[in-house]
Amino acid sequence: MTLFLTFASLFAAAIPMLFFLFVIWKWDLYDRKPIWLMGGAFLWGALGAVLLAIVGQVILDPIVNSYFPEQSLALTVTFGAPITEEPAKALILILLIRSRKFGNICDGFVFGAAAGLGFGMTENAKYFMESAWATGEYAGGVAQWMQLVVTRTLFSAVMHAAATSMVGAAAGIGKFHSRIVRALFVGVGMGLAMAMHALWNGILVTDIRPGKDFLRLNEIFGMGGDIEPFLYSAFFFLIELAIVLLMFGLCMIWENRKLKQSLEYEAEKGSIPKEHVAYLASYFRRRELGWLEPQIPKDEYIRLATHLAQRGRQARSLEGQRKKWYGLDYRRLQHEIADVLQTAPEKGK
Repeated sequence: MTLFLTFASLFAAAIPMLFFLFVIWKWDLYDRKPIWLMGGAFLWGALGAVLLAIVGQVILDPIVNSYFPEQSLALTVTFGAPITEEPAKALILILLIRSRKFGNICDGFVFGAAAGLGFGMTENAKYFMESAWATGEYAGGVAQWMQLVVTRTLFSAVMHAAATSMVGAAAGIGKFHSRIVRALFVGVGMGLAMAMHALWNGILVTDIRPGKDFLRLNEIFGMGGDIEPFLYSAFFFLIELAIVLLMFGLCMIWENRKLKQSLEYEAEKGSIPKEHVAYLASYFRRRELGWLEPQIPKDEYIRLATHLAQRGRQARSLEGQRKKWYGLDYRRLQHEIADVLQTAPEKGK
């Protein structure tokens, strides 16, 4: 039974996170990122961020133990984990923000969530296998293992994704500002991510009822302990998650509005036909038939028009060398769209 649960732990850790990753990728309606970039962020969270967090905890834990020996467990879990894990997960965002594919708040959301899901997958695999080794040899062990899988999949791993997505969103806001402003936004996002993480962990390891002592994590996650702290933490986390999802929804509305404005600007310049704006600006109307000549490759045209609108807006908001580069890319996209609109019909003859 232990061997079976060990292998099952690997699948239970990986499959839900990969499903969540696919869902998040699909959420970016207007300009989905390349799969390889999403996968890179996910793998960083699963491997690189985990290793960095371990190094950070190895350094931090002895310091906490030396100054607060009696409260070291609670302090390490409540504050030490967010301090070491959140910057480790977000490091990939500092690299991706220089990418041409990272262009707005929604991009930051999905990249951050991908890194958080990767981290959650590896962390879940550790806890699932430890539970399998501890519970697999006695009656009721499978049920307790399943309880752990459900709670960590639906809450802890999703918490990691939600927390890092806020750092990514903040990086997206600051993408086209000065370095100081960008650093300020990222700092605020990091603070919010750490606060979410600390609140989740803090309630789990602390029984907030009068006269109660700290609880062990393994007593909460299906190992025979009091479930009330978990319910408190789940309640607050669901509120936080709802706020994060609301923020993402508002960002999508904002992106749609900016996209439409930019497309209208391009139509006025003659880069795209005016009658195409209403379709290109709507995710659902893009899928309709009949608005585009059948010889024109629809997916390619939609991709180019979306990137043209974004690059134009970005180039107009920048100065100096960055403005020059984005301006060059903008003109490249203008030529590619012109080629698609002019030559594609001839290919069908």
